[in-house]
Amino acid sequence: MKDTLSTTDRHPYPLGELLSDLKSDLSLKTRSYKLALFYLVFSPSIRVLFCYRISRFLYVHGRKRFAYIFKSLQSRYGCYLSFKGSIGKRLYLPHPAGIVIGDGVVIEDDVSIWQNVTLGSHGKPRARQEYPYICSGVKIFAGAVLLGNIKVGENAIVGANAVVLSDVPANTVAVGVPYKGNL
Repeated sequence: MKDTLSTTDRHPYPLGELLSDLKSDLSLKTRSYKLALFYLVFSPSIRVLFCYRISRFLYVHGRKRFAYIFKSLQSRYGCYLSFKGSIGKRLYLPHPAGIVIGDGVVIEDDVSIWQNVTLGSHGKPRARQEYPYICSGVKIFAGAVLLGNIKVGENAIVGANAVVLSDVPANTVAVGVPYKGNL
């Protein structure tokens, strides 16, 4: 039997987890509450993650209209993080401009994503939409495109402007257009 539940249906997002995620996002920058407030006001990457976390919480708890309001605030930074996807703790976005993270993407903890990265579906018409799964410790550099039902293993590095259409093993570097894997 195919799994027809969305990522949000399989993984409820309680208030305690929301607060924990927000705290971990701010802990990347500082341990001081005064500086945390400063980063929340002036750091685009923290504001984008804040809007994502709040919109995901609202969406999972049935407040879809409010979720779309918070999601629209991300567009101010030229960024799209779908609240239907799942993003782990301590996502690092040094330059959040141009980042697109699609509906079914799953990102584990301690991942770094640079500007103009796309994580999305293959786009085949009338086919089931499939999205990447990004494991812990992955670094995805500027301009990379990861499409379809692929898995990027732990501590892998996806090079700048790489196009990844197949799985990337753990602890490897993926470069090329398209990335061919181990030849």
